[in-house]
Order: sequence, then C-alpha cells, then structure tokens
Amino acid sequence: MHTRTVILQAHTHQFLGTFGGPGNGDYRGELLRAIQVITSYATKRALPLTSVLLCLDGLYGDAAPLIDILTAGFGVITRSRDYSLLELEVVKLRLARSPIR
Repeated sequence: MHTRTVILQAHTHQFLGTFGGPGNGDYRGELLRAIQVITSYATKRALPLTSVLLCLDGLYGDAAPLIDILTAGFGVITRSRDYSLLELEVVKLRLARSPIR
C-alpha cells in the first residue's frame, strides 16, 4: 500500500502535481505540500484563497487534515468520519447561514 495525493485544476484540467510515498506514506505531509502548490498557483493568478475549493477523497476524512485546509483559507468538500468537526466555529458559522442556491 502507498499514498498518493494528486492536484488537478478542475476547470482547465491542469495537472498541478502529485505527491506519494512508499509504505503507508505521509498523507498529511503530502497534503501540506499540495496546499503550498495550490497557494502558489492562486497567488500567481491573483485568485483569493477564499475562492479556492478543494475536493478531498480517501484518507482525508479526519479532523487534522481538514483543519490544515481551513487554516490555509480554502473551502473544502469532503466526507468526514470525525463528528467533532461540527464543533469548529467556522463550521458552526457556515451551518447557521442560509443554503446557497
């Protein structure tokens, strides 16, 4: 088994990077490196980080990686098995708002 983190810009299909490691890998390290690449990409194109949305699959359903993304200022779509995320202030604020249509 090994881990692999792939970054693809959805609208242009630009391949921005892939990070992986042998064995169980370092998925948190891979995600942090991906955050750096995405931040650089957005900065070079004058995109506010708040307009960047990450879609995560696989290993990233725990609170720690999601907090890394939220701390970086990105939006995120993911499934999570960690219900403690519902106690985060940023999550409470979003859930209190009206749905976006």
